[in-house]
Amino acid sequence: MDNVKVKVNIKKFGQDVKKYDKKFLTKLNEMIKQIAVQLFHAVVDTTPRDTGLARDSWQKGARRGLNGIHTWHIQNKAPHIVKLDEGHSPQQAKGFVLRAIRKTKNWFKGK
Repeated sequence: MDNVKVKVNIKKFGQDVKKYDKKFLTKLNEMIKQIAVQLFHAVVDTTPRDTGLARDSWQKGARRGLNGIHTWHIQNKAPHIVKLDEGHSPQQAKGFVLRAIRKTKNWFKGK
């Protein structure tokens, strides 16, 4: 029976894994950013506009998590944003935020 020898350079293997992990995290964070930006634009575009306060109050931002994955936050602090989403505007039917989410989901599926 022949002997088979396997030699593994653990240090190089570890470096390769870290390099792969870094590339993966970079691509993952870029994909998450694209989705967040698309959703941000979709929700801004569907927000009813009267004075512009609700539409102009949308904000987005990201934080890096402990695992290296960025978490995006999209929020609107206009005092009447919930009422608008509930349909209290003749300019837009209720549920415009959910429609923006669905639009973004369909956009992502088509990528």
